[in-house]
Amino acid sequence: MSAPASKKQVVTMTIVALVLAAMVVMVIPRLPLPLRFVAAGADLIAAAIVFVALRQQGMDK
Repeated sequence: MSAPASKKQVVTMTIVALVLAAMVVMVIPRLPLPLRFVAAGADLIAAAIVFVALRQQGMDK
């Protein structure tokens, strides 16, 4: 069973927003480098979790 297109769009936009947020965090010069890695890594892990949930629910078809 496939999810509505609007729900798939929302999930895809969420993944893109998390990846973009990770990139933005990496270029903030005021944050110490280890903190940037942790914040960007957390965003990327969250994006991966949302992507896996998308695939598990069969919304990618």
